[in-house]
Amino acid sequence: MGQDIEMVSFEKVPEYTGLEPNIASVSIKDGEIWEGHRYATWVGRIYQSGEVKSAFKKDREGNNTEIFDKLRNDMSLLEKSVSIRRDNKMEHATDYFIPYAVKGHCSMKPTVIDNAVDRASNVHYSVEYEIVLVASDGFVRYITVPYETEGHWSSSFFDHVESVNGIIKIPTFGGENSPPCYA
Repeated sequence: MGQDIEMVSFEKVPEYTGLEPNIASVSIKDGEIWEGHRYATWVGRIYQSGEVKSAFKKDREGNNTEIFDKLRNDMSLLEKSVSIRRDNKMEHATDYFIPYAVKGHCSMKPTVIDNAVDRASNVHYSVEYEIVLVASDGFVRYITVPYETEGHWSSSFFDHVESVNGIIKIPTFGGENSPPCYA
């Protein structure tokens, strides 16, 4: 059956692109796993040689890059350096994407800057702590932990960190009793 995940753009997508103004949908087929919080639509490429390639049908049919060029000036696009094999030679290029995020994802929520929750006493707070794990290769994983304070005792997030430790598995060399591997 599959599942559709609704995405929202970081900026309004101009109508002249022919794309939906602010939304996109990602379809996940049965048996597929997708754990991302971001998605991007490829809109074009600029080769190191200066050649420009547009993903827009109107540009290709008109043998130009008018929409792609205008979009690069009108929006903040995601850029990714790539190496392409063309004519049996490696060539460097930059791919351009319109970035989207999962609608309602914790990374899109405002950050609470009131630090009173960590020292709550005789009050009720209901919040989510967001833990962001960043790998050296740029992969990002978000973990949210619901947290409530209630009662006359004081509460600290760090008192609850042990429960989060069970969520995060750190690889080790040679089994459970070996030191952690932070490669």
